Amino acid sequence: MRTTVNIDDDLLAEIKVIAGRKHASLGEVVDDAIREYLAERQKPVVDFSWADVAVEVPGDRGLRPGVNWRSNSAMLDLMEDL
Repeated sequence: MRTTVNIDDDLLAEIKVIAGRKHASLGEVVDDAIREYLAERQKPVVDFSWADVAVEVPGDRGLRPGVNWRSNSAMLDLMEDL
């Protein structure tokens, strides 16, 4: 189907580079990008906020105060500081 859309110049330049590397048309690259975007948005989002999990740590050390163990990025930041 033919349609007209406005694409920012910087995005169009990137699309042209990708199309050249893949030996594909601009339309094929745009189609692939839109398909990937839509597929990602259709993935179910799992909400675990209802889960209250008890974490037992042997010994008397326990978890550090203020550490959000439910956040991957917070745990990664903590590990990088060690």
